[in-house]
Amino acid sequence: PHPPGYPLFTFFGFLFIKIFFFIPPVVAVGLISSITATLTVFVYFKFILRITKNISVTYLSSFTLAFSYLFWLYAEVGEVFALNSFLSLSFFVSSYLFYFAHKKKYAYISALLLGLGLSNHHTIILLIPGVLCFYLPKIRSLLHVKTISILLLLFLLGLSFYLYVPIAASTHPAVNWN
Repeated sequence: PHPPGYPLFTFFGFLFIKIFFFIPPVVAVGLISSITATLTVFVYFKFILRITKNISVTYLSSFTLAFSYLFWLYAEVGEVFALNSFLSLSFFVSSYLFYFAHKKKYAYISALLLGLGLSNHHTIILLIPGVLCFYLPKIRSLLHVKTISILLLLFLLGLSFYLYVPIAASTHPAVNWN
């Protein structure tokens, strides 16, 4: 992969090639996009149903997402965008749930998803200003040393996939972007 390296997607690609050794590697890597696109539509479906409580609107909007040209396109090729959609939507939904349910577990999930999202594609950072609207009114519940430590640890755990880049570069591959 070219910079920034997309280490989470690359790691999943490595795993899928090993797990699905009986199919061509390009198909195994394509499965990552298919599976994460399916999970994205599922999370979207559950989220819209929770917000609207209208099954017709939920199905219509979910089908619109699932069968839109670009979403469908990136659901069937080995690219980082389907995983990015899943992580971005999940990050947003977990932040929304923190705001309305006011449970720290959703903040913890959000921290992990943000780290994972940044390990996959840097555009997830564009969600941060909007998501801060969910956290700022409830910030006092998170201002404890233990809570901040857990949030930071989970964020760094998600971000730790970037350790793959220097490790892979140290093996002197044929193509190395440094």
